[in-house]
Amino acid sequence: MIVIDREDGSDGQNMLTGRGCYDDPGDGGFIAPSNPDGSYDDEGYEKYAEEDDYFSTSRNSKVGKRGYVIHDACWPLLEEALSPGPVPLDRVFQILESFREGREPPGRVG
Repeated sequence: MIVIDREDGSDGQNMLTGRGCYDDPGDGGFIAPSNPDGSYDDEGYEKYAEEDDYFSTSRNSKVGKRGYVIHDACWPLLEEALSPGPVPLDRVFQILESFREGREPPGRVG
C-alpha cells in the first residue's frame, strides 16, 4: 500500500509515503515509512520508532495525521496513466477527499 498524507509535509504539501501496513483496527491506524521508496517490511525498519510514520484514515482520529491508502499495485498504474509527468499529489488528495464529503455519520464533525 502507498499512502498520500495531507498534513505531514513540512511545507504543508501533500506527500507520498512508502509501503505501509494496517496497524490499529480501532482507530483506522496505519504505519508507513516517510521515505516513499521504503516499506514497512524493510530490514531494519522499526514500525514504532518514528511517530511520524503513524497516521489514520479517520477524520476523528486522535492521531494528527490523516491520509488515504492506495494499493501498491494501483500506484504504478496511476503513474503510467499520467506519464511522462508526475502524479499530482495535491489533486489526487482533492479527488479522494471529494468521495468523503457528506459521508460522515450524523453527529460527527470531520
